Amino acid sequence: MMLFAIGLAALLQATTPSILDQLSLNTWTEVDASFNASQPDRRLYAGLAPLQLDDSGEAFVMYGGAQFDRSLAMEETWILRTSISGAVWTLLHRTSPAGLGPRWGHSFIAPGHNYTRGDPILFGGCAHFRLTNGGPPSTFSVLPNPNLPSLQCHNDLWRFIEADMKFAPMPVVGSLRPPPRYQHAAALLTPATGDSSCLIIFGGFDDVNVHGDTWSYSVLDETWTNITSTIAGPKPSARGGSAHTAHGNTMYLVGGRVTRLVLQQFAEAWTLTLTGSTC
Repeated sequence: MMLFAIGLAALLQATTPSILDQLSLNTWTEVDASFNASQPDRRLYAGLAPLQLDDSGEAFVMYGGAQFDRSLAMEETWILRTSISGAVWTLLHRTSPAGLGPRWGHSFIAPGHNYTRGDPILFGGCAHFRLTNGGPPSTFSVLPNPNLPSLQCHNDLWRFIEADMKFAPMPVVGSLRPPPRYQHAAALLTPATGDSSCLIIFGGFDDVNVHGDTWSYSVLDETWTNITSTIAGPKPSARGGSAHTAHGNTMYLVGGRVTRLVLQQFAEAWTLTLTGSTC
């Protein structure tokens, strides 16, 4: 049997109560996918987001991930459907569309009900790459070491179009955008008096740096804004790997660490609330 622990953010965003109603209060429930003809390989740092749900149960989409040593990035898209009888995995795409590529450590989150398009949004992530015979880069099939090129990180935006069951790049107006990163915190918030969603990005790592900046992407205007300097009061220090989720116009962040290798960890919790009418 396969133990599948659905992430906090994915569960909070699921709206149809069928599987949640089956769970006993204050208990873990193992989702039985043992009867599947195929299911995903073991992986970490994949992205998981809920899809629009119906009366038949819940559905989630999972993209990417890495082997335990992060030496091999994945680019598969899987669909998980759950019901009272169990769970079914379906391999939707073995390879990704051009430009998306293998990656891990990306954020992959679904918006609230007042975001009319309702499709999950993917941002960032990284993969180890090397040049093959002077040609284009390919993902590592061996453990990374100092003699090999290191991480290739991304700062692109993609949305999973549920109606077409495929990924498509999201437009960005202008040249301003966050530096590439992975293991950042991300949330889709709705401003207190607004009707469009804002994708908030905080922190994360790249190949060299740990970030402490905060960015906002306006779904309506298709623009990025660095809002770090506009946030009043104390702010969380630079970090990556934080636990994070969102509710309404507030983002919640807990913990994290300073670098990829030196495990200086944090325990405090932070919130960020959008009080205006725009991103």
